[in-house]
Amino acid sequence: MRDVMEERVFGGLYGDVPVVWSWDYDGASDVLRTRCPNPRPVVERGRLWPRVTYDHAHEVPDAFRVNDFWNALEHVSGTVVPAMVMSGSARILSQDPGRFEQDGLCHVAMQNEGLRRRGVAARVDRAALRLPYDFRCVDAPGYPDAARAKLDIVLRQIRHARTRLNLVGPLRFVFVDDIYAPVLAEMLARYPALAPPRNTTLHLVHFKSFADRRIPLSRTREVLPNVTFTPF
Repeated sequence: MRDVMEERVFGGLYGDVPVVWSWDYDGASDVLRTRCPNPRPVVERGRLWPRVTYDHAHEVPDAFRVNDFWNALEHVSGTVVPAMVMSGSARILSQDPGRFEQDGLCHVAMQNEGLRRRGVAARVDRAALRLPYDFRCVDAPGYPDAARAKLDIVLRQIRHARTRLNLVGPLRFVFVDDIYAPVLAEMLARYPALAPPRNTTLHLVHFKSFADRRIPLSRTREVLPNVTFTPF
């Protein structure tokens, strides 16, 4: 990625531009979870994922990792008061939010609880959970379908956020993912025509809830004039 990305360093302030967050759950915002995953999830006939249950033992989130998550968000957002929050899990459409999910936990409920505990008024936008996505809409030869689908849902969420917020001016869209953030950064560097319109700044954040940060937040890089990447 270094051969196609400029090593320009950014600070963490972005003025009064509205900020929207999109969080992948597994491996990223699952750091906020308050219940343990179902140890014996049961997949019902005709379903790909187990039924969500709410009787697991309570889990106390790791304070250090939770603090690291919020610090990263504040650094790239310049605010802790987002205009909107969405789930960035491309797999959400192959699940049934709140009923049948990957580990038997309601991901949106966990994310909303994290927002509540932090004192953030916004909650995960449920309408965005039903957005369609299609990897065939992203023409990026050499990249797997999953990565192309991930970029497609990011671009669709940007359009969705603009519609919901009735926004025609600048928007800062922050996407947090433990796997695909660096992949999307590389993809956009190689295929800049796929980037969102210039009035949207896309900030890709590589965050692993299960590992210590190894690279300072200050090492944020410019991918394109309106796309930035914060490495883990």
